[in-house]
Amino acid sequence: MNTRISQIETTVLAQYQSYRPTDKRVDEKRGQKDGKANLPAADAEIYPFHRAIVTEAQAVLRRYNDLLESVIKELDRQITSLWDDLDGRYQSARRDRQRLPERRGDPGTDPGAPLRQT
Repeated sequence: MNTRISQIETTVLAQYQSYRPTDKRVDEKRGQKDGKANLPAADAEIYPFHRAIVTEAQAVLRRYNDLLESVIKELDRQITSLWDDLDGRYQSARRDRQRLPERRGDPGTDPGAPLRQT
């Protein structure tokens, strides 16, 4: 399951785990283009590119959270299945034990029997 979590992190969060020189160049070109178009306005409270970055990051984090939730649900399902299996085996062993005829004097089945001397 740890592999599944690592896989989710790698695929969903990869773009936020490293910032490469090519990413910097893309951002600089975008900034130059926006600057020539006089964007954002000097009196703007929230710049459009900030909003876009925040919106994108929120979507990525929601996706990451949803995928982790699916992992948690799968683990819960597996735990429930293991408990059900354990309970079933316990009940089966208990029924089998009750069906065995009691053998008096056998130290393996009668705790009050004296030990046999050989």
